Amino acid sequence: MIGKFIKKIWKDWPEYEMTVKAEDLNKYEDTLKEHDERLNSLKDIDSDMKNAKKDIEALRNGSQASEYANNLVSIAENEKIVGSIGIYHICQVGRVINNPVFINNSIVITDLIPNSEAYERKLLEVKISSRSGYGGRQYGAGSSAFDYYYDPTLHALNITFNAGDATSITRLVVIAQYTRETA
Repeated sequence: MIGKFIKKIWKDWPEYEMTVKAEDLNKYEDTLKEHDERLNSLKDIDSDMKNAKKDIEALRNGSQASEYANNLVSIAENEKIVGSIGIYHICQVGRVINNPVFINNSIVITDLIPNSEAYERKLLEVKISSRSGYGGRQYGAGSSAFDYYYDPTLHALNITFNAGDATSITRLVVIAQYTRETA
């Protein structure tokens, strides 16, 4: 506990009588010692602050990476930021289509990638998987069962199933990743 400082008004000695008590001087010495110890404990405050700022930034980066990782594994119909390339965000959208209607083994999705005048979106990758019935065949996102073509003018994704009859597909999952760049 820091000693309580009580200011004394000192006077020159032979002119005025002033007593100097050991008790008062000891209080001053104790208070000065405590202040000195506190100042000494703050000597590394600049490096502590720099380290704290680095730790906060690392936590921020980890939090953002965790958010990106979570966004990558969950399917959302709304645009989600899942990473970045330089100054551009990498975004992802997904659709789960139950009982899709294929015409000539093809299906067109026109509203998968958002369209706006503020941003230009450039397709990076499309992952497509499907299921036939409840215990039937499943084609994963890396299989060659699907071909796709994206038309940026019409904002349409044309998916073609090339592994048999598409009418047996009961569920189609489509995930698109793209950059979002200022237009």
